[in-house]
Amino acid sequence: GPAGAQGPAGTNGTNGKTVLNGTSAPTSALGTVGDFYINTATNQLFGPKTAGGWGNGISLVGPAGPQGQQGPAGATGQTGAQGPAGATGATGATGATGATGQPGPAGAQGPAGTNGTNGKTVLNGTSAPTSALGTVGDFYINTATNQLFGPKTAGGWGNGISLVGPQGPAGPAGTYTAGTGISLASNVITNTGDTDASNDVTTASTAGGDVTGVFSNLQIASGAIGSAEIANGSIGAADLAAGVIPSSLPPSGTAGGDLAGTYPNPTVDGLQSVPVSSTAPSSGQVLKYNGTSWAPAADNSGLTLPYTNTVNSTSTLIAVTNSGTGGGITGITSGNATVSGVFGESTNPSGGNGVWGRSNGAQGYGVWGTSTSGVGVTGETNNTTNAAGRFTNAAAGGNAIELQGGIKVSGTTTNRAAFQLTASASNLTTLAPDFGSVLRIDSPLSNNNSTCMLFVTPVEQYLFGGNNITPAVAPAVFYDATSQRWYIKNTANTTGEESILSGQQFNIMIVDFQ
Repeated sequence: GPAGAQGPAGTNGTNGKTVLNGTSAPTSALGTVGDFYINTATNQLFGPKTAGGWGNGISLVGPAGPQGQQGPAGATGQTGAQGPAGATGATGATGATGATGQPGPAGAQGPAGTNGTNGKTVLNGTSAPTSALGTVGDFYINTATNQLFGPKTAGGWGNGISLVGPQGPAGPAGTYTAGTGISLASNVITNTGDTDASNDVTTASTAGGDVTGVFSNLQIASGAIGSAEIANGSIGAADLAAGVIPSSLPPSGTAGGDLAGTYPNPTVDGLQSVPVSSTAPSSGQVLKYNGTSWAPAADNSGLTLPYTNTVNSTSTLIAVTNSGTGGGITGITSGNATVSGVFGESTNPSGGNGVWGRSNGAQGYGVWGTSTSGVGVTGETNNTTNAAGRFTNAAAGGNAIELQGGIKVSGTTTNRAAFQLTASASNLTTLAPDFGSVLRIDSPLSNNNSTCMLFVTPVEQYLFGGNNITPAVAPAVFYDATSQRWYIKNTANTTGEESILSGQQFNIMIVDFQ
């Protein structure tokens, strides 16, 4: 009857693992996870393949063994005779093709086919496979020992075989050529050159020349090292034993600086880099700088002017005593009207004298000054409680000041000891019990000073009250404790107090008793 319809496809069996091969390294697209690959060109095994790829291959060829000794050449065998050629059979005739029959009707679907046989695979691990691992027909590679197990049978895996070949046979022995003085026979090297052992150098041989002792303990010979063997500047203080060089040595060599010649006997040819003259000095001369060099010259008989110096001392810096009839110190100036022949100044805030003079003789003056057109003696102070000049006669009954001529008073209006005062509306006032106007004296020398002494004289007699009244002004002074001022009043009229009138003038001199 006609063939029935094809049954349904059976369930796919589990894909088996396989061992692929090629003549180059496997590509990432080749094979599936778990497959192995052998590169037949390099004898390398790759796998099992993982999701990351093939990884690095391992060589299936073991390392080369040591080269063996070359064996003797074998005899050449005889060439065998060539056998006869066989006869060629005849080709049979091709039969005729039959006619194609009509296709029969489609049959009913047959039953499902049986499942396909499971494929075989190559398993792997780092130890021997267990009996439960894999199925019959599988292979297993121990990647730790490079052993191949399988195919698995019903009895198990059996023994593995090594994928690494045995060590190759030893290669032929190497050849050597003996040099001069060397003999090579039966793998023994012999010295055939210098056979005189008496001139051999060993560790026990004795050295000579610049060294002594045996070669195992050489020492530098005494006197072997001199200046030629030591590099300049190569020896430092650390290389010298203590006491080898004295702690002090006399200088030597050419002198420099302000010295000339050579050590140890140089000569001085300069001071502060200024040359010293080679001229020998004579008695009484000193060494002087003449602008270009130090040279012998006569000493000065006095001070070189101008002379200035500052010294902190409790003693007198300059003391001059003249036992004759001349002066002790004389100062004369003639070039400038604003300077002094002798000028003294005290800057001590506690006091002191700018110029102080004393005469202990029966006659004479402590300080004496003369001027043909100016002032003989001038004193000045910046202190309101002290005097610009002070004259004291320590002897009882003596005079402190001797005047030969008049007294001239100068200075500003506010601080003059003698001055002229004119009455005006600004200084005229009325004080009880005086009935008339009084004149106020305003001076820093007399203000708040009730103990000073005032000398007052009118400049002229002032006529007031008409032509028939010509009384003279009779000034009198008094001190008012309330205002702490001195006043001038007119006492010319015996019947009552008269006023000081505006415009009247008075000469006033103040002497302070403080």
